[in-house]
Amino acid sequence: MNEQPVILIVDDDFTARQTAEMLLLQEGYALHFAASGPEALQRLPEETRT
Repeated sequence: MNEQPVILIVDDDFTARQTAEMLLLQEGYALHFAASGPEALQRLPEETRT
């Protein structure tokens, strides 16, 4: 099984999120973004929120 690695990038600075995106997309990662801790927690799968 060759699942694409997934990274959740959490940063309140838009430019920092953009920079991380540019660097990691070329490495083949699936990226998700959040601008705050609460937003990041909402993006996590239910089974990891314990």
